[in-house]
Amino acid sequence: MLTNPDLIILDEPTAGLDPQGMKEVRDLIKGLSRERGMTIFLSSHLLAEIELVATRMAVIDHGKLIAQGRVSELLSREASDFSIEVTPSRWPCN
Repeated sequence: MLTNPDLIILDEPTAGLDPQGMKEVRDLIKGLSRERGMTIFLSSHLLAEIELVATRMAVIDHGKLIAQGRVSELLSREASDFSIEVTPSRWPCN
């Protein structure tokens, strides 16, 4: 960050931190974006963390982009499709 990059890529930046550390990292991310105009690309499996720091997000499933947009818009959208996989059970025949 010393060279003031335009883009920073972070992978699970709050993983393994205590609650205070998580807050400090979130504040740092928001500050870098707001004060320095940096774009922060953040990868996380924790949607709650994304909600706290991001303005836009993308959802990727098995390498395929399935949704993108403003966080508030995506969270207010109803799911349009879903799938259920089942395995036939083997019941004893009497």
